[in-house]
Amino acid sequence: AISGSGLYAYWPVQEAVGTVTSNMVGGGADGMLQGVAWTNDPIRGTVLNFNGQNSYVSAGTIPRMGTSSNFTWSFWYRQRSARNLNAVILGNRSGGAPGTLQFIKFTPSNFEYFHDGNIGTIPRFITSGGWHHLAMVKQGAALNYYDNGLLVGSSRAGGDVEANPLFWGGDPGAPGEYVDGLIDDISLWSIALTADQIRLLYE
Repeated sequence: AISGSGLYAYWPVQEAVGTVTSNMVGGGADGMLQGVAWTNDPIRGTVLNFNGQNSYVSAGTIPRMGTSSNFTWSFWYRQRSARNLNAVILGNRSGGAPGTLQFIKFTPSNFEYFHDGNIGTIPRFITSGGWHHLAMVKQGAALNYYDNGLLVGSSRAGGDVEANPLFWGGDPGAPGEYVDGLIDDISLWSIALTADQIRLLYE
């Protein structure tokens, strides 16, 4: 990951054994594996293997995101099959303040920033087989989606999203929304990275 200010969580996913993957940013939440297997991938090395049925990682909390705040999410994903196009690759589906449904998630078919009916959706079908470097940059209300270093879609955030749980591979509060694939090298930022920085992460 790119070093410097704004990086508030980074999981390189290199342990290869056990049920915890460490957050390399001091004070940040570690990832707690639930039914997830470690796999040695010929391209990425040690990665997390999600079974598409009940495996996920719980990784602390996504900070509150207002329509004027910035963030960047970056990670690698390889999909085996699209059993559920609404599955949670990274984010959450069942969070939000009581009485107001709010969630943010990458899925095999799109990115969704949802606030009480206001949906900032960016369609993007992830094909099975190869690795994808996926990144979302939020600069104010603007949402920009990158796949393998290229901008592939944009939208706008329709409201504030309160602090929510962060999951990888599925949300246990949303049965059936589990991915069948591999995840590696997750980094979260409280700033909006530039297009050049996103390309650098990909390269």
